[in-house]
Amino acid sequence: MVEWFDTDDRRYMLAVPNAPRVQDPRGLTKRESQVVAYAALGDGHKLIAYRLGISRTRVSSALGSAMRKLKVKTQAQLVEKLHALAAEADPES
Repeated sequence: MVEWFDTDDRRYMLAVPNAPRVQDPRGLTKRESQVVAYAALGDGHKLIAYRLGISRTRVSSALGSAMRKLKVKTQAQLVEKLHALAAEADPES
């Protein structure tokens, strides 16, 4: 939450969403990191495209590129790889 105020017997809140991050991107572009992070949360291509304001084709392209860079063949493997990378980066969690 950034700010809140009351007016006309109503409370208004201004909030800015925090985009998820990839812990160890291994050379991913900013867009690839964003797409991969949302995919890791279980979002579908259509929802990712809507959230980022890009086309579904661009989402598929970014995911494909990220999967090649991380040397995985499926989105499930991509999510597993990200969890493994996050665990390596933060061994206390």
